[in-house]
Amino acid sequence: AFILINRGKISQFEHNIIIAEEGSKVHFIEGCSAPVFSKVSIHSGMEEVYVGKNANVQITTLQNWTRNVKNYPTKRYLVEERGRLRLLLAMLGSKHTVLYPTTILKGKNASVECLGISFVDGKRAVETGASVVHLGKGTRSKLVSRSVVKDEGISKFKGKIKVVKGAKDSVGFMKCDSLLLSKKAKSETIPQLYTEEESVELNHEARTGRIGEEELFYLRSRGFEEDEAISLLVNGFFEPIMRNIPFEYAIEIRKLIELSIKGL
Repeated sequence: AFILINRGKISQFEHNIIIAEEGSKVHFIEGCSAPVFSKVSIHSGMEEVYVGKNANVQITTLQNWTRNVKNYPTKRYLVEERGRLRLLLAMLGSKHTVLYPTTILKGKNASVECLGISFVDGKRAVETGASVVHLGKGTRSKLVSRSVVKDEGISKFKGKIKVVKGAKDSVGFMKCDSLLLSKKAKSETIPQLYTEEESVELNHEARTGRIGEEELFYLRSRGFEEDEAISLLVNGFFEPIMRNIPFEYAIEIRKLIELSIKGL
């Protein structure tokens, strides 16, 4: 699916419903974009996905909004017994983004993996994360986010994993890594882990760092311009998640990141 805002000062509210029946396999790819307009527009799409017993679903969302779009999507997922859900989220552009998908692992041994990248520059703000509720026994969740922040951008990650009573032997993992490219760039991580059961395993990791001068010096000594060196390091930082995105889309994302680093 391709979602386009083709004029300024409008609000867009599309609604996608996906039902993956028992034993089925689905890969849904969603692309979002808009030309540059002088007026601010709002995108607030809705996505509801049902993952049936033993079904395998992957949702790939690629967002390349311009700086005059405010992006507030709502995403909800329900996973039945032994169902598998993978979410791949690439967030570029927009004036302000709030993306916080919620997954309910209802059936026994259901699982979800949410992998997201974001590039934040200028004075933009991006709030991402995910929420998972473990209802079934032996359910598993994995939330991984990587963000790069440039100029005066602000990146905020809020992750929540909740294991309710009866969801024994469940496992939840959350990880957020941020790379800051300027002194005024900001990154914030807000992890939340809750459990009503004892026999569960919940873990959280978070790291924030900057590109080292030694790394830049080494690449410049090999003939790379500074923008090219930074692009290489940023794309390497994103690679653990990018390798899961279809090749033809990953190439375009890398090109867009390179343009953003150059300030274009």
